[in-house]
Amino acid sequence: MAAKDRTAGLYYRDYLQLDRLLSSQSRESERQNRPAHDEMLFITIHQAYELWFKQILFELDAVSAVFSAERVDDRSIAAADRGLGRIQEILRLLVSQIEILETMTPLEVVAGSVPNPDAYVVVDGYHAFMALPVDIGAIADRVFYIGGGYKYAMTGEGACFLHVPPGYGPRPVNTGWYAAFSALPAAGGTTVPYGADGQRFIGSTFDQTAMYRFVAVMDWAVQQGLTPAAIHRRGHDLQHAFVQALDARRLPGLCSEDLVVPLDEPGRGQFLVYRTPDAGEINRRLMDADIITDCRGDRLRFGFGVYHDLDEMPVFAARIAKVLG
Repeated sequence: MAAKDRTAGLYYRDYLQLDRLLSSQSRESERQNRPAHDEMLFITIHQAYELWFKQILFELDAVSAVFSAERVDDRSIAAADRGLGRIQEILRLLVSQIEILETMTPLEVVAGSVPNPDAYVVVDGYHAFMALPVDIGAIADRVFYIGGGYKYAMTGEGACFLHVPPGYGPRPVNTGWYAAFSALPAAGGTTVPYGADGQRFIGSTFDQTAMYRFVAVMDWAVQQGLTPAAIHRRGHDLQHAFVQALDARRLPGLCSEDLVVPLDEPGRGQFLVYRTPDAGEINRRLMDADIITDCRGDRLRFGFGVYHDLDEMPVFAARIAKVLG
């Protein structure tokens, strides 16, 4: 057998293993003969995330090696600084990619494209619960819906819930001994019994104090008429008042034209997000003045809740202008 010619050129396609890379997007919906167009986007963006995560770990290993050495010189410190800077830029990119996911098809179509009963369809309602009106009625018999009380529900940490579609996950692998409680009367045989209701996912012993607090707050919300729709409307009213007051100040980077999601978008949540290259510096100055904001790359976020009043918005805008002026 002739020896391999080591003088042959190294081609782009072979070096990046493109045949292998571009054939790794296997759509489960297509395999089930119910192709879902958006599944390709879902796979692609999450594979990209995993590759960037791998790069982050690669950079962190290099930085760790620098500071694990017995002697660290200026050149090594500079290399570590470049690596950390690269990680920061990667994280900014990962945050910006979330916008691509927001172009995906509504949940009803996604859920309907997964006919395999062994596949769980899980909807994370963390950012929507008690902030946006959510109706899963059309897909309640197919999806698991999870949410919690930490954010807009105002019930604190330690309380969460899971909607379980009938018939799915009859014997979950990751659960605990509570899963058998409602099936104990019928216990027997050689297998561990599982309850037929959602309790089979409840896990094991935990502090239920947070659940009582959650129920109490939900009861209070009903008494006050604080439905998700009412909270959503209140948040938008506050946002409009805030933007109007802030626009009058014409602060660079904090004008309505700098908003990532415009005010006329009815589906936006409880945050206003401004895009400005000075987001980091603005965030630092506001935080130094005890004005709490959230900065992610070139985006500065202001959050609004039912505890804010409309007449406070001009006051907030004036204080922000004073700090930044």
